[in-house]
Amino acid sequence: MRGPASTYLAAALLGAGFVWLLLPLEVLLGTGAVWHSPPDDLAQNLTGHLAFQQEPWQWPPLLARTLRWPEGVSIALTDSNPLVSVLAKLAASVTGRPVNLFGAWLGLCLVLQPVAAVYLVRSLGAKSPEAALAAAVVALSFPALLARIGHENLGHINLVGHFLVLLGLGWSIRMVGGGGGRWWHAMALATVTIFIHPFLFVLLCPLFAAPLIACVLARRGVACALAGFVASTAIPYGLFAVLAGVTGGGDFGYGHYSMNLASPFWPQRSGVFGPDLPVIDATAGQYEGLNYLGAGGLLLLAVAVGLLLSGRATFPPWRLWIGHAAVLLVLTGLAVTHKAYLGPWPVVSIEAYVVERVMGPVRASGRLFWPVAYLLAIVPLAIVAQRMRRPWAMVVLAVAALLQWVDAAPLRAAVQAYATTGVDRSGGVALPARATLLTSVSSCGAPAPATGPMDRLRLDAIRAGIALTEIRLSREPTQRSCEVATSDALELQLRPGEVRAFLGDKVQASLRSDLLGPGARCLRGAVVTLCTADATAGGEVAAPGAAVLPLQPGQVAEGDALEPYLGWGWVRDREARYWSNGPRAVLLFRMPRLADGAKLRLRLEVEGIGARDGRPNRVLASVGPNVWSATGQAAQEMTLADAQVAAMPLEIAPVGEPGSIVRVVIQIPEPVDPRVRGKPMPVRWAGIRLHRLTVLPGDPVAP
Repeated sequence: MRGPASTYLAAALLGAGFVWLLLPLEVLLGTGAVWHSPPDDLAQNLTGHLAFQQEPWQWPPLLARTLRWPEGVSIALTDSNPLVSVLAKLAASVTGRPVNLFGAWLGLCLVLQPVAAVYLVRSLGAKSPEAALAAAVVALSFPALLARIGHENLGHINLVGHFLVLLGLGWSIRMVGGGGGRWWHAMALATVTIFIHPFLFVLLCPLFAAPLIACVLARRGVACALAGFVASTAIPYGLFAVLAGVTGGGDFGYGHYSMNLASPFWPQRSGVFGPDLPVIDATAGQYEGLNYLGAGGLLLLAVAVGLLLSGRATFPPWRLWIGHAAVLLVLTGLAVTHKAYLGPWPVVSIEAYVVERVMGPVRASGRLFWPVAYLLAIVPLAIVAQRMRRPWAMVVLAVAALLQWVDAAPLRAAVQAYATTGVDRSGGVALPARATLLTSVSSCGAPAPATGPMDRLRLDAIRAGIALTEIRLSREPTQRSCEVATSDALELQLRPGEVRAFLGDKVQASLRSDLLGPGARCLRGAVVTLCTADATAGGEVAAPGAAVLPLQPGQVAEGDALEPYLGWGWVRDREARYWSNGPRAVLLFRMPRLADGAKLRLRLEVEGIGARDGRPNRVLASVGPNVWSATGQAAQEMTLADAQVAAMPLEIAPVGEPGSIVRVVIQIPEPVDPRVRGKPMPVRWAGIRLHRLTVLPGDPVAP
């Protein structure tokens, strides 16, 4: 076998050898410690992967109803690799039990990585065997790739598909250079990519803009290129939206999970310069922007620059490659964001709320540099292979490949440790045998490391056939509110067969056993507290948190006296006034004994917080018992003037027996970001400020 076929086969064999060296067989087969007790994100991905296989096919096809039961949620939002999960579901229909194909996917990524690198370097015109071999080794030892698996236990297994980025680069280059790339190729690749991981699709779409820009500059074939670009981006996205049923929204973090300007060039976790060199991180989130080129990549870049400066190599025609240059420049700017750092020093720091909201779906922007990083290593490799005399080129390529391999040794060791070692679960708590439903509660916006115990508990539940009412999503639907879900889990009574798991200091401090219903039992583990109404479950009868107190006609509460009646969603300021924090704030109290037919009349004195000075804010208040089946009274709508105290009257009919708990839910449909308002506030999202609660004198209390 000769020619390109033999080159690609050799690259695939190199990738297979790399897999054999790096990963045990049980990992590839979907067994082993890492699958039994996976860390954070991998536990989330695997939960969706297994839950999807346990259910019959339904519409939309990627829906799993046991995730966020009873409505369900798409596994596209748990980053469970829908393409691989569909294949697993087909296999499960034959075997009769769920199968874990993530190990096979990981092995496939590492086999295809050098093959795609060979495709890219050949697209750049370097077709010698030594160029292909060097490209394969450099790509397999690329820090940004290995960091997705092992560095800091990220475990982004579906983002290991870097071969898709390399293929996208090669395809776009061939379309520009007339090397056989076609728009239908781009559309096919984009379709496969979005059903593996949407972020990889986000990386591909700009690359396909480069051929369009080249056609515009050449004033030739513009209409065809425009139609091809639209088809290769819009059709895959539309198909994904239909089959997933949802695409998810954005989140905060753009500007935090960015790339440091020094990251591509400064050694990090380096086998050549020092394995203990930390990742450059000025924001505590720039590990997402680890884009070190490696010692071999830096050598190739330096030699290529020298060749260009000496005149032994020339720049290609600018009209041909200006599209790629523009796209890569934009990706670099988006990766470093509007809060750019060079090492620990800020270079640019702009407060841009609108930018952060628009870029919310790609908040981990440091990853956007991956195509740039690969080209910074592979393009110089192609220049060296084509512009140096072959004996010298072979020496430079061999040294670069060796340096890259040695430099990646610490990251390879981290991958091996990650793949063969599960997470220590000592101090954890077991789910009760009779449980049928798990509700998990953690602080909204908790740092990623804190989610690990809850992610693994949810995975245990799915394996045990227990449905989940909540699961952490990578892209939360815009209509979903973490604060609302947390409020319900803290304040509504336990349902039959339900277990509630509470994680995080804030949530556990808010836990009040009065609200969970009679007979609630809780077992506190090292980090998670489990509560259930099952009398056969372990643990003691719960009595944490303050008791829920009754209100009596004529009672007035303000300042600290409001505290016993406040549920989720309030923050106290220095003036002893309470701010709503988020889209919901709750009042809780026990119903007093009233005369027959009497009603409890409340007056809340509240101050509205508008998005701008003088702009009113709309709120809705509803009342009902603290049980899941309650529909409550119709919501009462009120418009509150900005920064003015107004009375909000509430009339409450008896809810259940005297002593039963009443829940007043105040919804703020459009909470205000203090940064937009330009006004300091003690909350992340403001709506109202509560000054006083008065129970109006009403019908006499029955004896």
